[in-house]
Amino acid sequence: MSELKKKLNIPGDLPDFGALDNGFHNIGGKSFYIYNCFDYGTLITQINVEKFYKMNEISSVLPDYEIVVLDNTNTVFAASSNKARKIMESIDMTKNISKYFNYKNEKYLISNRTMQNGFHFILIMQPSRMQKLQQQYNLIYILAGIFLFAGCILLVYLNANIYRPLKVIAKKYVPSGEKRNEIDIINVKMDEIINENLEMQTQILNNQKIQSDIELNYAIHSKQGISEKLAAQLQSLYGRYRMMAVAVQNQTGGGDELFEYVDDYLLDTLDCKSINIDQFSHAYILPDIHGKEEIISILDKYFENTKPNILVYIGLSEVSGDFLQIHMIYRQCYERMMSNVIPLEKRYVITTDDLRMTGNTPATVSFEILNTIAKYTLNGTPKDIQEILEHIFFSNNAISLQDSISYYSQLSGLLSSLINQTNNVLGASDFKFLQNTAVYNPVYMFYTLLDDYKKLNVGTSQTYTALRYEIIEYINHHYKEALSLESISSVFGITPVYLSSWFKKNTGINLSVYITNIRMEEAKKLLLNNQHMKITDIAAQVGIPGASTFIRQFKNYSGCTPDQYRQMNNLKNMD
Repeated sequence: MSELKKKLNIPGDLPDFGALDNGFHNIGGKSFYIYNCFDYGTLITQINVEKFYKMNEISSVLPDYEIVVLDNTNTVFAASSNKARKIMESIDMTKNISKYFNYKNEKYLISNRTMQNGFHFILIMQPSRMQKLQQQYNLIYILAGIFLFAGCILLVYLNANIYRPLKVIAKKYVPSGEKRNEIDIINVKMDEIINENLEMQTQILNNQKIQSDIELNYAIHSKQGISEKLAAQLQSLYGRYRMMAVAVQNQTGGGDELFEYVDDYLLDTLDCKSINIDQFSHAYILPDIHGKEEIISILDKYFENTKPNILVYIGLSEVSGDFLQIHMIYRQCYERMMSNVIPLEKRYVITTDDLRMTGNTPATVSFEILNTIAKYTLNGTPKDIQEILEHIFFSNNAISLQDSISYYSQLSGLLSSLINQTNNVLGASDFKFLQNTAVYNPVYMFYTLLDDYKKLNVGTSQTYTALRYEIIEYINHHYKEALSLESISSVFGITPVYLSSWFKKNTGINLSVYITNIRMEEAKKLLLNNQHMKITDIAAQVGIPGASTFIRQFKNYSGCTPDQYRQMNNLKNMD
């Protein structure tokens, strides 16, 4: 028993546990649960009341209450303090006590709740303390109400001061007499401002894109590099890259609208950047996430059904990681595009290597052929012109785009020279080669030049007939004046050299000889019709300054001097 007493830590003598009823018991201020197992002995369970009823947790929730737990015999089983234990020991719970009771001249309020296991849960509170707490709570409520009221007044004041200017602003946007909610009006205007701001930001981004496109375009055309800033931006977007040059044109010289669809397709499938080179040619920056074969497959899929009247030339560069050298990379794909040769049965071709490169020197039309074309244009037939142009553009199936453009440039230059030389009355709008400077379709080049050369050929024939009559009439009416190649050519707006060669070609004699002949015939008339007229006066009448020059020219024309001619004709008249 001494060992049990030591373990249970109970002051005084231990009771006879076997004589106690089964249930909870308070022994020496400690709580036990006793259960007699008859022949097997007694089961004694000591209870840690604090943990059993979670007294600490309950006290933290109800700090202003004393808490007591009574067992089914109304014995204090657990208490939150010694004071609470003594209060309950002074009360006879078997009596029907009122809700209030006194203890040591202090008034307490008791709340009793019977639990399912027969225990009683008691809350003890001093009304005075509760009243004090209630007063504190009331004060808090009053102060909160005051602050809330003051806040409402402040909000009303602020609302009045904010609403008044809003109303003034709203009136500016509402027609007179119309009633609308000012807040709605301000919201609408705020939305408009936000939308304008978004549009402005979009415009700024577009302007930045335009500036970068301009710099890229300038770098490509001027064969110079781009800035380090733009190179870094492109590097972050594309990393390693290829460049692709594409030219599209139909047989009538149009087709620039096709790039709208080409750009959309390539941007969607290759995630590339488009650069507008000219009306019919674009360059593209392709990120190196697509292999060469994949790019060719994508292009084949799009261009394989190209319309018959459209030609598409494409050049693809090698991969590079240096955007500062982008102009050199573009040059590589451009030269590959220019080396393309499209067979007659195809409408699309792509070059990805330098095997077809013809070098930097394009083919040229020989000087003899150019002279022949000029001759046919001025004096030949349209059929002659067509045959020689067909020979230039289509006699060799291996002609490249670069060679075609070179031929076109030479023949356009010759055509311009002939137009100026013949003082053609047709305007620039009548010649197609002057209206389109970007050409990439050999068929269009051929028909453009053929039509323009034919126009000049027909116009020249008509012009020459009228011009021959006008020049002869001018000389016949102005032979008395000091005529020369320079003075006559300035009248008709042609060069002296061209006038001299043209007059000889169309009349069979030199211009100076024709003028002299006209003057000598008029001199003969004056010699015969004016017997007393002096030779010097006759010379002046026919536009020859000085008698000696007149006599020499007359003798060369007639075989005798003016006096001899007069005498000979006088003798004939006497006979």
